[in-house]
Amino acid sequence: MEPYFVAPGSVHMVRWYNSGNLSEETRIAVSEPGYSNDQLAIDWLEFFHQNTKNRLPNKRKQPRLLIMDGHRSHLTLEFLELCDFYNIIPYVCPAHTTHLVQPLDGSPFRALKKKAYRTQNNKVTQWGGDARDAGVFFAEISAIREQALTPKTIRKAFADRGIWPYKPELIIDKLANEQSPTPELQIWTGSPPPQQASSIPSSPPNNSYAARRTSDKMANLLQNKAIPDELRRQFGRVGRLHVRLAQDIDLLNDTLECQLPKQPTTARKSQRQIGKFGVLTTKDAVRLANERNKMCEKRNNKTANNKQHAGIQQQNATPRPTTPPHQNDPVVIVDRYPSYKYHTYW
Repeated sequence: MEPYFVAPGSVHMVRWYNSGNLSEETRIAVSEPGYSNDQLAIDWLEFFHQNTKNRLPNKRKQPRLLIMDGHRSHLTLEFLELCDFYNIIPYVCPAHTTHLVQPLDGSPFRALKKKAYRTQNNKVTQWGGDARDAGVFFAEISAIREQALTPKTIRKAFADRGIWPYKPELIIDKLANEQSPTPELQIWTGSPPPQQASSIPSSPPNNSYAARRTSDKMANLLQNKAIPDELRRQFGRVGRLHVRLAQDIDLLNDTLECQLPKQPTTARKSQRQIGKFGVLTTKDAVRLANERNKMCEKRNNKTANNKQHAGIQQQNATPRPTTPPHQNDPVVIVDRYPSYKYHTYW
């Protein structure tokens, strides 16, 4: 089945389709928050029907099972009526159980996110690209899907969830094991008093300033403790050593930043738009982008021809005389006051 993507925004960008890696029937929808809504859910159901209706041996009598989560866009009246019209059985996973029941939440998405997608993002980042850009995502997602979502992985996911072959005990046993016994309430009697949390952070300091602050806090805490003086001195030595090591690391980082070559900056992203279309296939988007490019070329050619024609006319025009007027020639002065129109001086 061809993929269906929902991208954040209100317009389709040209750079999403420049790579040519998406198939012609891949569909991309846009929404302001970047999530699905009621209209997109109905459009996806039409897309699902068009991509799966030819796989049935008997197109009219054989139903299709659609497993989905309980998102509100999947439970509208229009969505359910369309499922009934296309002979699709909608099965909504129980609340808070999609991580156990839904097939794609298992090994397919794990392989997609951890193995293929993370590896490809690292390659893009190493070459100076921006892995968060939607154009980079659409350029790489086809190869990632082919690598991660193999038929073997998908069949294994359905078998692990007990859907096919049908084994409901695989999920029921997991739910029974995850049920924790009711904890026993313990009443605090007042002794011993609860231990106060320390102000020293649990994570190690990452610079010399944080190391110095941690060392000072340790010294203040040890002053109020009844410990031998020798032990207090040893703790002080450890704190000073820690501060010195942090200073050496800061100096080393500054030196490396000055000596290592700077990473190449990424090129500026193209802001050319296709238009405000809700849903577009790759084929339609490329066609609209080509039409817009042809219109821009015609406009640019027309502007260049007009400039060239204006330059030729300016070259062929008769030059104006630059000599000053003769002393006997009349000089006409226009007065700005309405009561006087023209005055001629000789």
